[in-house]
Amino acid sequence: MNKNAAELMEAANFDGLLLSSNPTVGDYVKYLQRWSEKNSRIKNSQFHVAISCRGREKSKEELLVVAKEWLKEMGYEGNPTLFIFHHDTDNNHIHIVTSRVDKDGHKINHNHERWRGRAALKRIEGIKLDKDHYALAVKEALTYTFANAKQFALILEQQNYKVTEIEGNIEVRKYGRLVATVSAEELASHIKQSKPIDTERVKQIKALLYKYKEKVSLDELKATMRKSFGLEMVFFGHTDKPYGYAIIDHKNKAVYKGSDIIPLKELLETPEERAEKSKQSYSKGCAILEGALEDRKATYALIQSSLRRWGYRIKDSHLYHYSKDLGRLPEDLAKTIEYHRNLQKAHKIHTNDPRLLRAIASHYNVRSEDLQPSAAPRYVSTNGYHSLQELYDEARSQDDMYAFMKLNNAYLFYEGGQAYLIDNASGAISAVDTSNPERSLIRENNWEEKALSENTGLSIDDVIDLFRDREEGGGVDSSLPKRRRR
Repeated sequence: MNKNAAELMEAANFDGLLLSSNPTVGDYVKYLQRWSEKNSRIKNSQFHVAISCRGREKSKEELLVVAKEWLKEMGYEGNPTLFIFHHDTDNNHIHIVTSRVDKDGHKINHNHERWRGRAALKRIEGIKLDKDHYALAVKEALTYTFANAKQFALILEQQNYKVTEIEGNIEVRKYGRLVATVSAEELASHIKQSKPIDTERVKQIKALLYKYKEKVSLDELKATMRKSFGLEMVFFGHTDKPYGYAIIDHKNKAVYKGSDIIPLKELLETPEERAEKSKQSYSKGCAILEGALEDRKATYALIQSSLRRWGYRIKDSHLYHYSKDLGRLPEDLAKTIEYHRNLQKAHKIHTNDPRLLRAIASHYNVRSEDLQPSAAPRYVSTNGYHSLQELYDEARSQDDMYAFMKLNNAYLFYEGGQAYLIDNASGAISAVDTSNPERSLIRENNWEEKALSENTGLSIDDVIDLFRDREEGGGVDSSLPKRRRR
């Protein structure tokens, strides 16, 4: 028992002892021993019982009230008693420790104690929780989304209500007493007006079950789902061999048919069965992949499309069946797939220049003969750049050259000491000169460039002065300044 989870709620009827400043547990035990010595004929004079509730339905204060009322019903009122609250399990509970000897030294009646104790608890519940309280529980159940009367009944049955359907009407009982009735019309109206099932939530629940079912036992899975995610799994039939299940989503207030999430057979698979199933699935996926690769014209996209038809996909050389990682591909298949993936990237670049084709083949590690020469597209920029060289020069002037290229949908690679810039949109490629980044900072259609083109003797310094004049609000002097020396 976890000592940190125990709390002494009350020590009652320890006359005299309670006057001391700090009585210890040992003091209480000695007091109970002396009390029990009033009748030496009783062999087991200590009386210990625990009263619990479902989960955290009742607080420690509520459990203390129930415990005191129960002791009174059982004939222990007035005895020295310890009430110790615990929350070290899934259910809150309170321990009662007292003596079977009453104040006159007589043994307290223990005949049929187990059955009398249960009956007393039921009476206490009936006193503490009136009919209105039960009606609220039924009203709360009607806020859930469910598909039929059985799913509605399931919500209440998990709270220890007995639900029966008579001529379409739902009768709800607690401890044999009728506490609420829901008419067939009201139930049908609720089902009709219920919001549709949240498909995203269904996907989330499915992912959670797949994630945890292979790591824990079924009992642990049920506890984890309830405690961490507000999902109550209810199985139908024999404990060892259920025939179906449902999920009550207390977080989103909905009831799902279990087989709509994960088939029962798959949910209950043993680790050995799952391993064998994964092995078979892996072999099937590899066979599909090998079949797709037999087509010499098969591209990486077509290969993935063939796999997706069967629920498979490839990522980072691993074979997946839906979201389940079946393992790394055999080395020969992994290399072949990697080659096709690189070839697909290379095919997105268009040129018929043999020198550029060799650079592309070398960079992507593919054979030159597998590349398809095509007419080089004209590079068109939406940002005013007239060539990939000009885009590169502008990128060099930025704080983060590669981020600038990315913003302009381009990327750079080096091969054999030469830099190449590729435009993703058009597939255009160009070898770029990295030695003079200031070369193409002038844009077409600007009046400054026109002036530059008419004065071939201008230097970069002249152009800078020209831009400075414009920023200061000055006009364009037709007689441009001569070259200035710094």
